[in-house]
Amino acid sequence: MTGYSNIAREIRNAVSIGVFSAMVFLVGVVLISHPGRPGQVAPDSTDSTSVGTAVEGCRSVVGRSPADEARSLESAAATDRLEHTDETTAPDAIRSGNDVFPPGEKTTGVPVLCYHYLRAETTPLRFVKILGALFLNLPLLEDMDVWTQTASSFDRQMTYLKKHGYESVDLSDLYDWQRGRKKLPSKPVVITFDDGDRSVLEFGYPILERHGFKATLFVVTSRVGQLWGRVDCLGWDDLKMLQQSGVFSIQSHTHDLHRKVSTSKGAIPIFAAASDGLHTPASGTSWTSEVSEDLRTSRKLIKKHVGGDARFLAWPYGFANARLDSVAVGAGFFGLCTLENGRNEWQGLDLESTPSSANLAALGLSRAVRTLVSRPRDDSTQSPPPASRCRWERFEIKRFTITARTSMRGFREMLEE
Repeated sequence: MTGYSNIAREIRNAVSIGVFSAMVFLVGVVLISHPGRPGQVAPDSTDSTSVGTAVEGCRSVVGRSPADEARSLESAAATDRLEHTDETTAPDAIRSGNDVFPPGEKTTGVPVLCYHYLRAETTPLRFVKILGALFLNLPLLEDMDVWTQTASSFDRQMTYLKKHGYESVDLSDLYDWQRGRKKLPSKPVVITFDDGDRSVLEFGYPILERHGFKATLFVVTSRVGQLWGRVDCLGWDDLKMLQQSGVFSIQSHTHDLHRKVSTSKGAIPIFAAASDGLHTPASGTSWTSEVSEDLRTSRKLIKKHVGGDARFLAWPYGFANARLDSVAVGAGFFGLCTLENGRNEWQGLDLESTPSSANLAALGLSRAVRTLVSRPRDDSTQSPPPASRCRWERFEIKRFTITARTSMRGFREMLEE
């Protein structure tokens, strides 16, 4: 029986090698027959129907994406996300706020796009690796390859936005619009990048500038100017230049929390492990103090080296939980970016500019929630608000994640959802 098993295994291996060799041959013929030229679709472009369909299996090849891992954490922390039991239905005039403060003519919310890394045009070898990984489950791709787009793909997406009348706004604009403080263009979009890789300066900046768009760049401040695995993190001088250009706003991706630790539940983000009691800070302090100090440090460093006021945080791996969100709000952040797909809706009147107790009561909100939904103070002594007494949707910002798997059709669907 063992002999038959060995023979069967050899046959399967031979077939796999034969199929892979045939694929390599066909790719070579295609590349020779249709050499890449400026303006053409890159060989690995997900505009191709065959590749665009095949990459759907990418997640099973390279393992769970950070977004999947984050959603798992989010599910475990779902019980933390409680709406206040005292909240009642708001008056019709307030509930129909999108008729009063619409983003132009749109009432479907604002899409926020999340990118990571860009690269020059693909090579035949990389294209073959992608095909081998997708079709034969060969371990040829690293996570960074999945999160990387070619510069031409990014340019096509920005060209699409421009051609179809989209105007970029920043997170501050989104925040103020959600609270009824300002109007937005008829077709607004927010563009963000995570991690601060040099490719954002090399490829992203000139493309955005040429199209007249602006974006937000979330940086891990402890990694600035370092080679972080395969991520070549921009230095403070480059980040300051991007901030002063008006094209980018530099915001926080934490100071030193973009890492995982081993726990009884496996390797999970250090901040999530600490908040769940699975990791004890080396300093011996409480996890809330540890996380709060890290977040405040990131804000201080950005203020010192770039000059901007970091009021928006992108949690590493895409999600945290209500306890962590409360610490972030207490550290002075206005909005907390996730990797949850979806548009960001109008939220209601600005309570900070509506101090009347009668007006606040008209919203049906308790005193605790009235305090939480107003703009956080930049006060180092401010204590985190009670996690279980708040609608954290008011602070969370949903983002559509753009990866090597994203076809132009998928990109359009994100915008038109």
